[in-house]
Formats: sequence, C-alpha cells, structure tokens
Amino acid sequence: MTKLHRQISDIDYEYPEDEQFFVSLLGEDALISDIFDFRDAKFKRREFAKVRQHIMREFFAAGRIKCELRLLDSCNDNDLVLDHIVPLSSNELNKRIRKLPPPRGKKIQRQSFGSNHPGNLLVACTKCNGHKKHRFIKTDGENWIIVDKNDPIWAIN
Repeated sequence: MTKLHRQISDIDYEYPEDEQFFVSLLGEDALISDIFDFRDAKFKRREFAKVRQHIMREFFAAGRIKCELRLLDSCNDNDLVLDHIVPLSSNELNKRIRKLPPPRGKKIQRQSFGSNHPGNLLVACTKCNGHKKHRFIKTDGENWIIVDKNDPIWAIN
C-alpha cells in the first residue's frame, strides 16, 4: 500500500480518540488518507482558493452539477460551490469528545483535519454549504446528514 493509500489506522492523529471518531464516521476499511491534511488551515485555505475553479470545472464536466449535500428543504442547484466532506478545520472534536472549555471570551480551539483533495470535496448549493459550516457529515443510506450533538458517535471514551 502506498503512502497515498494508507488505511485510516496508519494516519498520525494528534489525539487517539480522533482516530476512533473517524473510524466510526467513515468506516474501518475506508482508504481515506487523501481526505486528511493536518497542516495549518490557513495554508490549506490559500491553496483551495487557487484550485477551487479548476476542481469545480472537473466536477461539472463529470456531471456533478447538482447539490450533493441536500441538507435543507430550500436546497437548490443554483449558486453551487465546493464543500469539504471532512472540514479543513473544526472545533467539534474538542467540544464534543474532549469537552474542552473555551478560553475566556473566545471559541474552543479548532483542529485541522480535511484536505483539498477532490475525494474530500462535493458539490453543494450555498444554502446547504452555509448550513453545514465546519460540522461533520455522514451518509445515512443515500443522503448526507450532519452529525448532531446527540449522535452516539460522540460517545468515544
């Protein structure tokens, strides 16, 4: 197995419970190293700004011309953007698993996770993208759903 196609268990996580979370979210056999990039999110955002239009053209040419998230009743296929399946950064694990308190007057610290690899991207309308924000999603059969605060996936110890 090449470095580009490592099993999820071969990825170096900052916290061991992060691996458990992602195995629960994505499945144990997923070959998903392409979707992870633990570098600082500001660098990844700059890189994404440079490749976004190129990737969008490739997705459209492949027939991906509708919102793939479909999170809202008001979802439409206008104003399409790219969205990260695993967010570039999120504070959800620090909030839900580690239950870290926010520093006084600030938000809980974010961790950097997702990559700009096309395998970590999907087409979304701006409404669904704005609704998802930096939260994690999973498939429920054929549909994407946001992993909410009551989901058993957060019960990692």
